[in-house]
Amino acid sequence: MKKLLLYSFFTFSLFNYSQTELTMQDGYFEACDAFFRDSGGSAPYSNNENYTMTICPETEGDFIRLSFDIATGFITDSTSDILTIYNGDSTDAPIQGTYSLGNGPGLINAYNPSGCLTFNFVSDASGTSFGWSADMICISNFIINQPTNYELCSENNSTAAEYDLESKTPEILGNLDPNEYVVTYHESYDAAEENVNAFISPYTNYLNPQIIFTRVTEVSSGDYNIASFYLILNGVDIQPQVYEAIACDEGESDGFSTFDLTLYEDIFTNGNPNISLSYFESFEDAFANVNAITNPTAYINTTPYFQAVMIRYEDVTTGCSLVSGNSGFLYLNVEDSISINEPTPYVVCDDDDDGFFTFNLNTKIDEIVNGIDNQNLFISFHETQADADANVNALDSVYTNNTAFIQTLYVRVSSGLVDCYQNTTLDLVVTTDCVSASSVDVIVCAEDPNIPVDYDLTSQEANMVNGQNPSDFTFAYYYAITNAETETDPITNPDVYSVSGNSSVVHVRIEDNISGNSIIVQIFVNFNLNPQIDFNGPFTICSGNEIILFPFINNDNGTYDYLWSTGETDQEIIVNTGGTYSVTVTDLNTGCTSTASVEVIEGGDAPALGDAADLSSCEPNVTFDLTTTLTEILNGLDPSQFMISFFNDANSAYTNTNPITNEVNYTPLNATETIYVRVQNSGDDCFEVSDFIITSDNSCRLYTTYN
Repeated sequence: MKKLLLYSFFTFSLFNYSQTELTMQDGYFEACDAFFRDSGGSAPYSNNENYTMTICPETEGDFIRLSFDIATGFITDSTSDILTIYNGDSTDAPIQGTYSLGNGPGLINAYNPSGCLTFNFVSDASGTSFGWSADMICISNFIINQPTNYELCSENNSTAAEYDLESKTPEILGNLDPNEYVVTYHESYDAAEENVNAFISPYTNYLNPQIIFTRVTEVSSGDYNIASFYLILNGVDIQPQVYEAIACDEGESDGFSTFDLTLYEDIFTNGNPNISLSYFESFEDAFANVNAITNPTAYINTTPYFQAVMIRYEDVTTGCSLVSGNSGFLYLNVEDSISINEPTPYVVCDDDDDGFFTFNLNTKIDEIVNGIDNQNLFISFHETQADADANVNALDSVYTNNTAFIQTLYVRVSSGLVDCYQNTTLDLVVTTDCVSASSVDVIVCAEDPNIPVDYDLTSQEANMVNGQNPSDFTFAYYYAITNAETETDPITNPDVYSVSGNSSVVHVRIEDNISGNSIIVQIFVNFNLNPQIDFNGPFTICSGNEIILFPFINNDNGTYDYLWSTGETDQEIIVNTGGTYSVTVTDLNTGCTSTASVEVIEGGDAPALGDAADLSSCEPNVTFDLTTTLTEILNGLDPSQFMISFFNDANSAYTNTNPITNEVNYTPLNATETIYVRVQNSGDDCFEVSDFIITSDNSCRLYTTYN
């Protein structure tokens, strides 16, 4: 076999003794077996370079081949420092490729009758790098075409794909007879040189981009030629987004509205002009690129209230597309139109006949929104319709009219999620033909919600007429506003109005006895329970001791004031003498009060106890008679004068809970434990506690005597 490739990629690095070194410069050169470098040689190139260099073979009919080190043989400072290679003897020849940063040429052949390659290098004024190094040889065999890079679109931005390498064979052979040449594809130049480890097509890349070396061997002579190209897997350079669009329901509250889907394109493309979007109603359609939404600027959702629109991204430069199953959605939300009422006029009495009054506009909100939770609504008042529509110049809720006697305000009610809004009007009326009266709140307290208590509604008449003389007015009380308006079915005994369990509203019609003018106001009757006090007493004080009195509030739901019969105002008090103690508790939220008493009894002395010796046994499964310790504990006291109990822990002993029930035949719970003994006077609650230890250790040595 005739081998026409004289040197491998790494000839210069392995045999550094005879190669010509060509550095980038202006001019025409003929060379073979050379080393081609940037203008700096082993040092970086310079700023502001612009060199054009043509290299031709020394022998006519030969062709230049350059091999750039893939790993370290090419690097420029930026995309503005560019090496352009032309397939011919001038810059008029076709461009073979442009290269910058670390994107090197790899293997470059001259594919033209002159056998020459022309190089142009341009650098900018900012920053340099080490440029490039390449082995150059001349070849004299048949010409193959330089294959173009093999580019595919990745599926959902994956990093690997199957490539049909054999589809490049016709391009590489050009006019050569495919029956006379064998084309193989290899991972490295050395593998192509040695014709080993040829790839089987289809081939899956493991790098992106990945260089492929192709070897074309003439069957008859064994001569061969080598070229290279890149496998490039193009994705869509975008991170799919999820976004929500909210629109107001159009007309009836049916969950449908019109959306301009294109309003959000900058969000989805992140401002990339090379990304185009199309919209679909299902993931399957988006993936298959069928049934795209044809009117994205005026799209009416097909599913009421909530719908997901799938987005297909396409890179217009590569034609590659991306559809993500986890993102790339535009969620369409339709908010119901807001239902509001036109409020009744806000009528107030003029107290100085000037036609002006300070209104609290917030008092009309519930009437306007018809009881809707107004935390989700924005409600504003404006002096003109234009201001309400533009949502500007909103008025303070406390507002003094600037037109005497009658003024119309414009109300805007909008959603907190999106600016869906409705308008209505509110008339402010300041009248002199009226009764000046106000609604009042009262609190009724009781011990039991199931037992009615009487309340005198008439006690609020002076408050309702704002301090005027109640005798100048006639008051009538009603359960319902409609009865007050029609003056039917009044409450016949308002001075003994029955209240139990629940709060209520009483409507009061007040009529001026002289003018006959009337007004309807409300008494809001709020029912609350008195504090439910418990002491868990009575208590006993042993001689020389003291106790803490602490009232428990069984229906505790607020903050309280305390007043003891001792004059103290703390929640708890300490006493050291017997007697009856009382406390009055006032609920600061409602004003309701309760008083409770507790008896404190002065007892005798607590018994003086001795210490008992500890009990132990080496026998397995032993039981103890705990009462054998009483002689030492009582220390001469008469046991008939006391109540005696045994306990497993100190807390139980002091609270007199969970006593040991089998103290005469007690089985230990642990190998070592403490037993507590409570000795209490029979005539009162005074007591003392002593303790001892019992041990039941099966491991102690037993001695046996043999005769």
